[in-house]
Amino acid sequence: MNWKDVSILEFTFSIIDTIVPNWNDRSMQKSLVSTGSLVSFLLLWYVGSVIVPDAIPAPDVVFAYTFDTITSTGPRGKTGFDHLFISLRRVAVIGAISLTATLAIGITMGLNETVEDVVSMWLPLWMTTPDIIALLFFMILMGFEGISVIVVVSIFATPFGIVNIWEGIQDLDRELIEMGQTFETGTVTMWRHVYLPHLLPYVFASSRYLLGQIWKLVLVGEAIGLNTGMGSIVRLWFTLGEITPIIAYLVLFMVVVLGLEYIVLKPLERHFFKWRPE
Repeated sequence: MNWKDVSILEFTFSIIDTIVPNWNDRSMQKSLVSTGSLVSFLLLWYVGSVIVPDAIPAPDVVFAYTFDTITSTGPRGKTGFDHLFISLRRVAVIGAISLTATLAIGITMGLNETVEDVVSMWLPLWMTTPDIIALLFFMILMGFEGISVIVVVSIFATPFGIVNIWEGIQDLDRELIEMGQTFETGTVTMWRHVYLPHLLPYVFASSRYLLGQIWKLVLVGEAIGLNTGMGSIVRLWFTLGEITPIIAYLVLFMVVVLGLEYIVLKPLERHFFKWRPE
């Protein structure tokens, strides 16, 4: 890089500092980058809709359809919000079951070698069983009902979280545990000041991964064999060859996922990790 390039960069950043005085602030940078990313995505979407209008509907058309989907009764007598709520309810139930099982089994594996040997023997098979086949099997076995989706997704989303928590327990500093045992520290104190602070990052990572897995598998299960939920409506519009409603439901899905991330998980993460230096 020569002096001219450096001069251009300095001039560019001086303009940015003039327009945005707090540019060097990390939170300001993240906000501007996120906004720029969103604007770029919408711009590319609009350009795509202009180039191939038959394949990609314009953003304003999709947003209008999304609003209409939420407020108006659809082809199965429910609004888009009704189907969204049904899917969210399934995701919440499965998430609670999977996260509880993840923590219980993962922590027990890290503390008990017998449990570790038994569960780790089955983990490869548990994690590599095709989800579609499992969904079809349980739906044939239990009926094409929401409970089938809840059972199969709870079972097959859990092992990925277990591995993460198990790794977290194994990465725990053994010297801290030995020091606590030396000073006869109580179990509650050890969990509060040693185990939990160490495991929290793994818990949040597992929660995010489970949320993504569960969302996708619930929608696939609904699309395969249910008549309620977002997946079933996407299947309906797919069979009719309509692309705009599918993208509208995708937008609705993205809004919910981003809302869970930035309204629920991020604030919780900031609260539990406020002791960390910025």
